Amino acid sequence: MRERFDRYRESNKLKLVPSDKVRSVMDSLQDLQSDDPHIIALAKVAEVRLLVSGDTNLHADFKKITGGNIYQTKAHQHLLRRDLCP
Repeated sequence: MRERFDRYRESNKLKLVPSDKVRSVMDSLQDLQSDDPHIIALAKVAEVRLLVSGDTNLHADFKKITGGNIYQTKAHQHLLRRDLCP
């Protein structure tokens, strides 16, 4: 797996995100509907614009904080554009 991760990192398909930055953002989050501050913080730090989830509380937080898109069903396939999925 290490070799695969290295290839993904070299081709910018995998980002390393410093845990201290995620922790800092997580600590600053307030009034979340979900119980997933770590996911929201990671998405914010890594500049993630697409969430694949069925958790509607997480959807609300993700939209509010990142302004990104939610992929929940096959009907959302149009969200898988190149600019959202490098």
